[in-house]
Amino acid sequence: MWETIKTPAYVVDEKKLRENLECLHRVEEETGCHILLAQKAFSMFRVYPLIGSYLSGTTASGLYEARLGYEEMKKENHVFAPAYKTEDMKELVTICDHIIFNSFAQFEKHKEIISAYNNSQRENGNRVSIGMRVNPEFSTQEGHAIYDPCAPGSRLGVVRAKFPETLPKEIEGLHMHTLCEQNSDDLETTLRAAEEKFGAWFSKVKWLNLGGGHHITREDYDRERLIRLVCGLREKYGVEVYLEPGEAVVLNAGFLVTSVLETMENG
Repeated sequence: MWETIKTPAYVVDEKKLRENLECLHRVEEETGCHILLAQKAFSMFRVYPLIGSYLSGTTASGLYEARLGYEEMKKENHVFAPAYKTEDMKELVTICDHIIFNSFAQFEKHKEIISAYNNSQRENGNRVSIGMRVNPEFSTQEGHAIYDPCAPGSRLGVVRAKFPETLPKEIEGLHMHTLCEQNSDDLETTLRAAEEKFGAWFSKVKWLNLGGGHHITREDYDRERLIRLVCGLREKYGVEVYLEPGEAVVLNAGFLVTSVLETMENG
């Protein structure tokens, strides 16, 4: 088969992809959470209809990914970026269900655009839900400080010392992304730290987004612990819960096929 493929090419194993999706869908069904494809990890949109038949939607890291999810998945469409341009925000409100900010300054800058859009959409029910990213300042990664959003000096997410005692009424959810290809034990310890710092607000919002980095489809991943944690959050705080795996959606489900054009020997 490989010899018939014009290279280089990415080849998706549909059987393995379906196995991953069935695993993720089971987590959705047993917890009532929403699982979204993180497009920064995988954006082969020709398989979006297949992915969308199992998962709740997509999440984006900017305008172009948001367009892709809106046009090709046509389900829930979320976006987070460290900062937004005003002209991008004017389009994002028309294609995204959740818009998550990295700071209260960004929220203040763009909230009027979102409010104006929500007020104009009252008749048909379309509206944007606003979230804020938090930084629990608790690291579980080892040897990857440059990628660690909880490392000292990180500018991703609002730390407790900068968090207001009363949330603006427009903010309906909290978002945290701290993991990278990790198991559910790291999620559990991170959640403990996040509850210590931000638990007082968990019951005052409509949803919690636990971000990505959950290696849910890996063979040794403890899915029962994940299910217990998500169900516990929903029961304790009365919130909807979102997960945003990227690599886990397509883990071991594809190949990069290449051709050797030349070999050389030099000792």
